[in-house]
Amino acid sequence: MPFSLFKDHGILGINARNLEYLRPFNRKKAVKMADSKLATKQFLSTRGISVPRLIATIRNHVELEKFDFSTLGNSFVLKPNAGYGGEGIIVVEDKNGFGVWEKVNGELITEEDMREHILDILDGKFSIASLPDIAFFESRLVSKELIPGLAVRGLPDIRVIVHNLIPVMAMLRIPTPESGGKANVHLGGIGIGIDIASGKTNFATQWNNLIDELPGDIQVAGHQIPHWDEVLKIASDSQLHTNLGYLAADIVIDEKEGPVLIEVNARAGLMVQVANLAPLKKRLERVRGLKVDSPEKGVMLGKELFGKLAKKKTTAPEKIIVSYIEKGEILIGENSYNVMIELDPTHETAAVDKELAQKLELAKVGESEDTVHLKVLLGGERITTVGELRDLKEAEYKIILGRRDIQGFLIDPTSLEEKSLPKAEKKKKPVKSFDYLKCDKKLMALDSQIKLLHYLKPINLFAERKKFFSNKDYSPVFHYPKLSFDIDKLASELKKIKCPDTPLGQIFRSKKVEIERKANLLQAIRSEEITNRSKQLYGFPTENNIVVAKELLEKKPKEFSKDQSVIDSAAAGAEFKKAFQKYGLKKWKVVLKDDLAADALAGKKNTLFIRTGAVFAPQRLQATIAHEIATHILRTENGKAQVYEIFTRGLANYLETEEGLAIYNQNLLLDEDSEKYYWPALNLLAVDFAKDHSFREIYDFVLRQGFSEERAWKTALKVKRGLRDTAQPGGFTKEHLYFSGWQKIKKFVEDGGDLKKLYVGKVRLEDLPIIDELPGLRSAKFLPDFY
Repeated sequence: MPFSLFKDHGILGINARNLEYLRPFNRKKAVKMADSKLATKQFLSTRGISVPRLIATIRNHVELEKFDFSTLGNSFVLKPNAGYGGEGIIVVEDKNGFGVWEKVNGELITEEDMREHILDILDGKFSIASLPDIAFFESRLVSKELIPGLAVRGLPDIRVIVHNLIPVMAMLRIPTPESGGKANVHLGGIGIGIDIASGKTNFATQWNNLIDELPGDIQVAGHQIPHWDEVLKIASDSQLHTNLGYLAADIVIDEKEGPVLIEVNARAGLMVQVANLAPLKKRLERVRGLKVDSPEKGVMLGKELFGKLAKKKTTAPEKIIVSYIEKGEILIGENSYNVMIELDPTHETAAVDKELAQKLELAKVGESEDTVHLKVLLGGERITTVGELRDLKEAEYKIILGRRDIQGFLIDPTSLEEKSLPKAEKKKKPVKSFDYLKCDKKLMALDSQIKLLHYLKPINLFAERKKFFSNKDYSPVFHYPKLSFDIDKLASELKKIKCPDTPLGQIFRSKKVEIERKANLLQAIRSEEITNRSKQLYGFPTENNIVVAKELLEKKPKEFSKDQSVIDSAAAGAEFKKAFQKYGLKKWKVVLKDDLAADALAGKKNTLFIRTGAVFAPQRLQATIAHEIATHILRTENGKAQVYEIFTRGLANYLETEEGLAIYNQNLLLDEDSEKYYWPALNLLAVDFAKDHSFREIYDFVLRQGFSEERAWKTALKVKRGLRDTAQPGGFTKEHLYFSGWQKIKKFVEDGGDLKKLYVGKVRLEDLPIIDELPGLRSAKFLPDFY
């Protein structure tokens, strides 16, 4: 019945789905992995996506014979690994007093029944291709009440359709008695459409018909789905990592864990269109060709394009004009590798030289032997793809991008003639003169307006601190200063600045992106979106750094050393002045300040601030001098000697190197029984902990690690600033950079790197190869005396 509403209006049918989206965008290798629930979950869980806990697997009849069912507990889920459409899944809710399990639909199942069902799974009864399969048990999730008053026996989930990293349509799937407690709409479950922008329900369908009310006479529309932005982000992240161009992500909002991915589907059904009364094909066509460089941007675009409040007309991003041969960067973790890239629209996919892939260690766990996961920065745009490994020894260029990867670009046809010429006959294009000084001046003027930490400092900090320490269940509610400049005008001025494709131009181009991200973060202050914006600017702790930080904290002494001799703020100021004299920094001064968050802080205008009333042990004072003067101030002074101001204010993303070097320098002078030695690791773990916990919970977490109440308050404040209601999850992620930067600096030194190269100004470790290409760069005049 409702399908007539979509006749000739962009409804996506099965054949169109298969021909236009599955075949061109879902490669066989990606689909093969998606068809294996075990492989997919293991792959995605290692990339930070929350999935149900695996309890046990049964791969053959011998393992089934030996399996001890008493180890399963009272509640679990049994699934076929290659099952499709919800078939073969058994959800066990409890175990009665007679040792018999009860399914969510009320039916009983014995151990013998379970064994028979597993035999069917092993024999391939529920697999897509009827081939022998694997049975596995995983933890049973318990969903939050998503619609107040709606009695649900089973596990409701949210299905999100994603294409080009953009969530285009979503529905809530409700299990019913007709569907046997499963959420599948084709089995009789209820599908409820969700507005992409707001996360609120709109229409509902069951058995291919629209329904006006839900069971219990509950209205359909207007119910808010919790954690909506996180749900969309998980769906987009899943597409990024699986490389399925057309994907459905099924997500459950668990009572304890929040959003959890239960499955990705490479052949999703199409009832989502009925549940939303919206044609899916039109939405998919609308996002095709858009250049999306991150899941965060994909979520933002999805909400803008397909929400009820979205503007009717949306301008597609301006395409970048490139040549057939372009200079780009291969992104490997936090590092990058410069390379010339050939753009070849006659090829469908990307290709990578085998020797180059081996040299750069591009292969990742879970990928086949003939493909690699590839992240490329081209023309300022980030491309994530899978490249085929080829022998390109004889080829001039070792990276080739096909038409699938370059849809967001326009290729200058005149560059094809030059490409076809022998290398000796290629003419150099005339280089137009570019005013780098003018570009530098404009960018730094815009950057100076964004006083990020100023706008992130709560104006009611002291009042909220008092409430916090007088109420053990209270998390602060912060108010922040209003912006004193026109941020829309800043964005407009920033867009006008163009940077050439040269080493110096690349530095300015990266800074332009960073300033844009700072502005985006400013606009998100007071909202939960601050977390995503902060991740875009500062990143998030890696799994490896979380492990290393935990290991370091486990080694900390039970009690930190306490030097009885302390130096007050006035005497400390005298020591800082002596350090200035030692380095010949005559213009720098020391100023005592009452409301400083840190004990000492190098500020602008040649001023080092010390918090009035701060006290320092002798060793900590020397470490602070190494941190503030021998790192921050010396790099600033060397930057002033360069032609361009960017070396004084800092290159794009310089902060990780800046703070990592400061931690490295201070720790050269700190004993490992000093509390300050462990603060970076503590802060990184607090950033990770904050993603799911409140201000109060972070405070308690720090206390459990053996730190003081004052340190617990400061740590919680640092990672929760930016939020209005700090009882909400998420926060400001900058603090993890101190530890991650320290780890990178240590590795740089271990690999024989020269730290003096980092003192030409406020530069980033990863930018050293580009900096080496810059003419006229002056060597560092000021260096730490302990190097």
